[in-house]
Amino acid sequence: SLTDLARPNVAFNPEESDRLPLGIKLGGGFEALWLNLGTELTVRRGPTGELDKRLTLSGERWISSLRWGDLGLRNSIGLGTREFQQITAGLSYRLNKFQIDYALVFPLSGLSGLSGTHRLALTYRFGAPTPEQQYSAALLEKVQSILLPAPPDYQTSLKRIAEEEK
Repeated sequence: SLTDLARPNVAFNPEESDRLPLGIKLGGGFEALWLNLGTELTVRRGPTGELDKRLTLSGERWISSLRWGDLGLRNSIGLGTREFQQITAGLSYRLNKFQIDYALVFPLSGLSGLSGTHRLALTYRFGAPTPEQQYSAALLEKVQSILLPAPPDYQTSLKRIAEEEK
């Protein structure tokens, strides 16, 4: 994709010109059953006129639970010109249509004395579930009925014990 295609003027003084350079982003991903891998290459002209290049590699793993929702684990590493080095780690918790995400972005070079940037997001998914989500919910419900025992029926058990004692 192309970024800042219109090259907007971001100067504080409208009489001056400070236009953002055109950027190019290329990315790709691989999705398996419970693992997602991704990569992104970003190229744009830096403030010194040289090309800035950044390569980011990322991974994500979701751990599903039959009773308590899903837990997502993420990490990435970014490397680039002008000593750009960064790692990111994060986790997510998803239950039905609600999701909460946390991430820590930590620079490995450049600025010193930083403890990273914390990011938090809350998500609610509106609308009806997709056919794939409906199928997944039905499948999960079937697995739960097979693996998780039904709660005991105490009234029936008490009646059976009373009849056995007669």
